[in-house]
Amino acid sequence: MKNLWFCLSVLCLMSCSKNTVLYVGTYTDGSSEGIYSYDFDSTTGELQNLTLKAKTSNPSFLAFGKNEDILYAVNETNDFDEMQSGSVTAYGLNNSSMFNELGVWSSFGAHPCHVVFDKNNNRIAISNYTGGNVTVIQADGSGLLTDSVKILDQNDISEKAHAHFSMFDGNRLLVSDLGRNKIFSYTEKDGKFVGSDFDFIDFEVKSGPRHFAIDQSSKNLYSLTEYGNTLNVFSLSDGQKSQTIGTKSKVFKGDTYAADVKISADQKFLYASNRGENSIALFSIAEDGALEHVENQDVHGDWPRNFTLDPSGKWLLVANQRSNNISVFSVDANGKISFVKSYEIGAPVCLLFTS
Repeated sequence: MKNLWFCLSVLCLMSCSKNTVLYVGTYTDGSSEGIYSYDFDSTTGELQNLTLKAKTSNPSFLAFGKNEDILYAVNETNDFDEMQSGSVTAYGLNNSSMFNELGVWSSFGAHPCHVVFDKNNNRIAISNYTGGNVTVIQADGSGLLTDSVKILDQNDISEKAHAHFSMFDGNRLLVSDLGRNKIFSYTEKDGKFVGSDFDFIDFEVKSGPRHFAIDQSSKNLYSLTEYGNTLNVFSLSDGQKSQTIGTKSKVFKGDTYAADVKISADQKFLYASNRGENSIALFSIAEDGALEHVENQDVHGDWPRNFTLDPSGKWLLVANQRSNNISVFSVDANGKISFVKSYEIGAPVCLLFTS
């Protein structure tokens, strides 16, 4: 009977356990060689089977294609093809130990730091930090990029642009420009991207809008400022700001630089990472979209750049760039996180789960 119960327990654990794949983008000026993968157990929160999937230079941000059969990675460099440009590489996600490289294309700007895929129109947008522009490239039916390229340049005579993040929202493309302290709003008309009726211009000077998140209803936009260490809540209907709230704890007195922002799947909580304070800030989201600060938790690492919630919503993982580790936290019903374990990996800067 004991053996029967043991076998049943093992079968239950095997059936209840759910594994998904975590891809990790890194900086490669140290021990890292490119893009890695882990198997993630959403029952225990364990990361296993660290595997190098692609040797490539500074794959600092990753995005899936339309059906998660292609992975796009920006190469955050400025010397692609003897141009002052970085690049974007497409990989086929096969079952072998290494990715199948499908192609490499110019990002048409130096040091690309973000890429996003538009599933509705089969194209990508690449944010070039040093280049100060955003490049939109059309993909073909197989997901490979074509020669159809549109370059949106935020630079002007008096201000240097630093495009840091972009997102498609219906027929609009929203671009966060850390250098010019704006979020630009473009609308596509007759195959061209033109400025919309408003820019989100209500930022403090040198606050540095970096990443942002949009709620599921496309009603509110939450913009995180790198130098101001604030979250700014905007209405997507008219670009008006309704709230500004700080991300660092009141007791922290040193320098800190906010990095990334995420909304939980149930739309009840918002998280932000702080580099320097080395924390994850938790906020509750009211029905009207307003934020209330709940707490800040130590990331158990140094320089938390990107972080992500797993598909189950029960785990939050943080990429700590300078301490070369990924921290795993459990998430409770109130959105609060609790540290579980740390895993060593060279300079992790982007985390992407399969669905």
